[in-house]
Amino acid sequence: MFAAVMCGGKSTRLKIHYNIEKPLLKINQITMIERIIQTLLNTREFSKIFLITSSNTPKTRSFLLNRFVNYQNIHILTESGIEYSSDLFGFLKHISHYSDERIFILPSDIPFIKQETIKKIIYSKFDDAVFTTVLIDKSFVEKIGIKPSIIKILNDTKYCYSGISLYNPIFVDKQIFEGNKNNSILLKENYLVINEVDLSINVNTTSDFAIAKKLIQ
Repeated sequence: MFAAVMCGGKSTRLKIHYNIEKPLLKINQITMIERIIQTLLNTREFSKIFLITSSNTPKTRSFLLNRFVNYQNIHILTESGIEYSSDLFGFLKHISHYSDERIFILPSDIPFIKQETIKKIIYSKFDDAVFTTVLIDKSFVEKIGIKPSIIKILNDTKYCYSGISLYNPIFVDKQIFEGNKNNSILLKENYLVINEVDLSINVNTTSDFAIAKKLIQ
């Protein structure tokens, strides 16, 4: 299995206050992106780890190239940075040319994700879905003090997106990548609900960052 960390977003809400690319924000002197990468490495579940930067995050790319230069299983790629979906599409198109490995996809702003949570997700049941998207109960997230920005309603229950998904290329016709000029793909998606604090701390705003720093103390 591969892992892919999406770290090419614009992060406009945080840049206004901190003037730094979000993946490089430090919590207890360690950048968020380093925390995530180290956790992924420690799980020993991933043969390759891809770090997807963009024109929005040139400093992050430089930092990663220097920090992980001696890690043969870590690969740093650059996508357009137009939006998350186009960056993900570009990465999956690139991978589709040489691998049918399943991919664990996550953002660079969930610094506290635990090995146990990762394993719970990747060993969940894969059926016939191309994507399995991880959701969290909205009420669970709000109890921590995080204000969700995007809500998914399923069976009259409100959920938050964790930003994590599992991609299974076995069910994908590779031709879908060739004629898609909009750099987006509409594929069958399943949902997995996991209520864990480490998934809920998704740093998008200054208040989220303050909560994250408080939790580490």
